Amino acid sequence: MTGSFELSPYRGQPWRVVEAQHQVATMQLADSLADQKVLEDALEASKPPLPAGCAGLHYLAATPFRYRSRHPSRFRGAGQRGVWYGATQLETSLVEVAYHRHRFWAASAAPPPRRPLLMTGFRGRLRSKALLDLTTTPPLLPAEQLFCEPPYAPTIALAEKAQAAGAQLIRYTSLRCRQLQQRNQQTCYAALSPKAFEGDGVLAGSERNFALHVQADGVDVLATTGPERIALNMPPG
Repeated sequence: MTGSFELSPYRGQPWRVVEAQHQVATMQLADSLADQKVLEDALEASKPPLPAGCAGLHYLAATPFRYRSRHPSRFRGAGQRGVWYGATQLETSLVEVAYHRHRFWAASAAPPPRRPLLMTGFRGRLRSKALLDLTTTPPLLPAEQLFCEPPYAPTIALAEKAQAAGAQLIRYTSLRCRQLQQRNQQTCYAALSPKAFEGDGVLAGSERNFALHVQADGVDVLATTGPERIALNMPPG
């Protein structure tokens, strides 16, 4: 027990899904591999410096800690350093990403894109002695606070207190899986610190590519290679 938080060890390889990671993206702007290398180096130099604790991490593990967003997430306030979010099951991460992409386009004046959104899934490597488990009973927060919608004030406050008490990881239940067809695989992880990673933080060779087809009333997820096919009907509003 650390303060009012009971912290436990965890070692695992949860899934995370992000925008497609293709090195060919900048090739259309270059005439040769040498030119592309110059362009990639210039892009890297324009990014914020890596914060303390990220040295040696794979960029897919370090990226969330590198940037500050204007928008809050479940365990990070607006303007704060990012949090690395992942899930035990690949489907859970795909559902979470699909939900938020649909919300983005639903709030836009433009129609959903005709072309699919290309995404990459990969497995992180987490190892920590300081996991805060919010899936246990009795909960640290009542359900209406744990599963709150933006601006996420109760869960952000809890994460700040937990991190001050030494927590590096939070285990919690996916609200989006609960909302969308009550899917069973719902366990998620939030890495509050780069110290929660093992090695370079990414399981080598775990990358998978997916296409998200966003429509007005839902999202279809299709693996570019593999059996995964997920049809999600989004709740109105």
